[in-house]
Amino acid sequence: MKKQEILRKIKLFLFDMDGTLYIGDRLFDFTPQPLMPLLAMERAGCKPRETAVIGDRIYTDVKSGINAGAVSVLVMSGETTPEILAESDIKPDIVLSSCAELLNPGG
Repeated sequence: MKKQEILRKIKLFLFDMDGTLYIGDRLFDFTPQPLMPLLAMERAGCKPRETAVIGDRIYTDVKSGINAGAVSVLVMSGETTPEILAESDIKPDIVLSSCAELLNPGG
């Protein structure tokens, strides 16, 4: 499946920019553990492959998505460099140059 098709089909559940998830009065910050994405999926009624975990950190954000079985999306406009990506054993499902690609997946 092409990147554009995946981005059109998945349901996006976005986390707070610092990697925390607030549910009621509880705070979770367990990346790269899968708890945050799994709780978000449960709350949104989504299955893992209908969910994308999007982030700019391959060792936390992307790894958390992979650990949860979600579509992992790495945005290259942040912390991860092309060199880090090339050297990492962690391989995201989708790599985007910026978050703007989420708004216009067809180009």
